[in-house]
Amino acid sequence: MKNAIKLFVMDLKKIAKTPAVLVILGGLALLPSFYAWFNLEATWDPYGNTKNIKVAVVNEDKGDTVKDKNVNVGNQITTKLKKDD
Repeated sequence: MKNAIKLFVMDLKKIAKTPAVLVILGGLALLPSFYAWFNLEATWDPYGNTKNIKVAVVNEDKGDTVKDKNVNVGNQITTKLKKDD
């Protein structure tokens, strides 16, 4: 076990002498944290900033007659969407 500790300390000393290795190891240590931070920030409240997004709805539904009743689901949906605006 003492040999393992000596090797570890020796490796740390070599790493400390090489600035490029310190930068690479620091980047590798911080990269997952930044990824998690940005990923959480992006998915935390996906609908919070959508009020200014313009949306277009195309209704090509011609409707049909079902059991002697005219049914036009496309018009019903577009009317509901306009009301929810």
